[in-house]
Amino acid sequence: MSWTKDGTTWSDVTPTACAVEESTAQQVRWRLKCTLPADDAGGLDTFGCRIKVFTAMVQGNSAREEIQLGDFRVDTVQRNQLVETDTGFIDVTGSSWEQQLMDSRLVEPREVSGAAIDVLGGLIREVLPDAEIVFDGGIDPGRNIPATVVERDRWAFIDGSNSSETSVARMLGAQVSTDARGVW
Repeated sequence: MSWTKDGTTWSDVTPTACAVEESTAQQVRWRLKCTLPADDAGGLDTFGCRIKVFTAMVQGNSAREEIQLGDFRVDTVQRNQLVETDTGFIDVTGSSWEQQLMDSRLVEPREVSGAAIDVLGGLIREVLPDAEIVFDGGIDPGRNIPATVVERDRWAFIDGSNSSETSVARMLGAQVSTDARGVW
């Protein structure tokens, strides 16, 4: 597992416990719960920190392959001290980047239109500037999204919701989410 405050300097940490959950039935696809030694995670907080989780597959005696299980924003950090002199542990929860878009509402209504890749990319990269966006081979990223006014709910327009009549995902017959590497 690695974590960062700034997106460029990553620190490795070995969790004492870690669970990653994926649900295709939820709009936030990936959830993280882990416990980290406080000594290895000093400075980890909820303000801009990210965590990447990996697992290793060992094939034979020498081949080792690391597989990424998730790229998360940090939602909560709670320090747990066993005794007064103990540095303790930190319990961390995280969620995949859909949650960041759900939390970032538009300041004012705006009209959007153009190629799907431009509309979708614009709405995502306003919040996550380094987001990588890849379209499934069966979906045309150049498909025109007609002029639409987006009121306030960025995520409802991107992926839709029960109350959303119009969304980029519905127009394309697709879903918008991140994979385990954080790629849209």
